[in-house]
Formats: sequence, C-alpha cells, structure tokens
Amino acid sequence: VVLTREAGYRKKPAAAMPLIRWKYRKYPDFVQSSATRYIRYNKTLDLLEELERKGEVFVIRPQKKVELGRLEKNPEKLKALYEEGFAEARALFPTLLEFIGKK
Repeated sequence: VVLTREAGYRKKPAAAMPLIRWKYRKYPDFVQSSATRYIRYNKTLDLLEELERKGEVFVIRPQKKVELGRLEKNPEKLKALYEEGFAEARALFPTLLEFIGKK
C-alpha cells in the first residue's frame, strides 16, 4: 500500500461542510457521505496500521510531514516531493523484497 501522508496522520471533518450542505442540499446522500468521509478514511488508516503490525501488508508512506497544499502547482516543489518519495521507496526496496519472500 502506498500512502501520501506520514504515519499518524488523520483526516479532520471538512471545514467546507456548511457550503457543501447548502450547495448540494438536493443530494442528501452525497451530503451525508461527505460529512462522514473523514471517519471512513481514518478507519481505513487504522485497519492498515493493524494489518501492517501483523505483517499482513507492506506500507510505503512519507517519513516526514508533506508540506504541500492539495492543489500545489509549483513544479519545483512537486518534483522535490516526487524525488523524496522515490528515494524513500528505493531505500525500502530490500525490505519489500523480504516481505514478498515471506508470503
């Protein structure tokens, strides 16, 4: 599993929920789903952490907090983050091969 956030990250309730409720009021199921999205996301992370502890899944994640906005457009920042992630994945490669060998 490849994650885009560091260990310990948890999503918070959407700050834009009042706007979402108003704009999509004709779609109550969508509004409800949006309001509880962070709960499902965090439960998924909890499950992944449990499976990782049990040795049932191999997780690659950033080793430090990602300091980019969701809509970052600066090519230098994006390239630097890509290269950082690539280097981290390369460093984990021997461990990944060992994990695959056990399965």
